[in-house]
Amino acid sequence: MDHEAFNQIISELKAIREEKRISLQTISEKTRIRLQYLEWLESGELDRLPQVYDRFIFKSYLQELGIENWESYLQQFDALRRPPAKTTTVFHKKATGEKKEFISKAQLLKIVYGGIPLLIIIFLVWLLMRNNSAKISEKEMPVKELTAQEIVKEVQAKKKQEVKTSPKAADSLEILLKAHDKSWVRYIKDHADTSDFILKGNNAVKIVADSVVEFTIGAPFAITLQMDSLVYAPLAKQGEVISYMKVTRQGIVKKRVVRPRRNSTNSTKRSSQGDSTQTR
Repeated sequence: MDHEAFNQIISELKAIREEKRISLQTISEKTRIRLQYLEWLESGELDRLPQVYDRFIFKSYLQELGIENWESYLQQFDALRRPPAKTTTVFHKKATGEKKEFISKAQLLKIVYGGIPLLIIIFLVWLLMRNNSAKISEKEMPVKELTAQEIVKEVQAKKKQEVKTSPKAADSLEILLKAHDKSWVRYIKDHADTSDFILKGNNAVKIVADSVVEFTIGAPFAITLQMDSLVYAPLAKQGEVISYMKVTRQGIVKKRVVRPRRNSTNSTKRSSQGDSTQTR
């Protein structure tokens, strides 16, 4: 920076400040700039100011003086602050007037033609290494052969997972009763709704509940219960009766099966016939 030219500018500004009776202390308090920085500015010691903030300090100083043409002073400061442009010299041959070349065309062609084969070799080496790494990874990861049973189990597991994640299975309990012979059925949904009916052969009924269904079934041997992927068939042996069965989303969680006793009158008749035979 041209310090002599700047000292002339700052002297004019200092005279304006003193004429307006504005102290550096007042400017420091309004701008929050250290008083010492303002003193260095008016004394022309710009080298002691922070280089990043010297323009900001000078601009704030001008604005606090209330000068109308303060922008012209700022432009002069920028012009003095800007470093001189660097000049470059081009060397020419005095005899021919040609510019001095950094590298000749022959050397450039030699580099180009010599570099192309090198790039091709590097590319081939990279391609070969990539293929080898792919083969090694294939050897390290053997393919697992699955039997038919394993495939079926895997498919069933996926279906169960889909049922668990589906909103329908999460929100409600659906039970399908199918009959291949006539049977009496009574059920209670969610400990509230009760219904009983005769389910005839080759007929089916769907029961939808929130969480639980409790059953009493007269001929469970003739009934098939299905819910999602679970199938229960038959529900009991022939001649047995289900006095209580609880079904939740997990399936049949509780079941009580009884076998009805024979008619007592029939047994009495048989015993009396035996006594008469012995008397004869």
